[in-house]
Amino acid sequence: MIHRGVTSQKKKTVRPDPDLADAPRLPVWFRKVEGAAESHPHGRCEVKRYDDRIALLMEGYHHIDDARRATVNFSRYAKAIDGPFELIVDLGRLDSYARDSRLHWLPVLKEHAKSIRCLSLVGGSGLLRMTASAICLYAGLRMRTARSLKEALATPG
Repeated sequence: MIHRGVTSQKKKTVRPDPDLADAPRLPVWFRKVEGAAESHPHGRCEVKRYDDRIALLMEGYHHIDDARRATVNFSRYAKAIDGPFELIVDLGRLDSYARDSRLHWLPVLKEHAKSIRCLSLVGGSGLLRMTASAICLYAGLRMRTARSLKEALATPG
């Protein structure tokens, strides 16, 4: 029976991302959380290679589309480097991120974990650094921090 003035909401059907069909089961703190508004404008995630280092330069809002593109570029560079490499993640200009974007990063980082010598984290808020350290724990990566990209590039990790 439907009462006047009361509207019923239809449950949303969440379809799994086909790109993540073979992804390993993630710990509870990395699982998707429903209800976040994704109305932010896209930011930018540049992937650059410096000899035996790969740098991710993030700014603005890290949307899931940015993560998809960046993980493809990161994997391409990681496969091209013969031997271990350092991953530098510059969060200095990153404001926020889509929670689902990490679902693209986790399997890629786990895939290349044996090749990543160290993850050097540059800047970022306390929440972003905490998220990065949790991802490193999940992927089995050693992490260090630097005050600037210049410092991270000057000292080997």
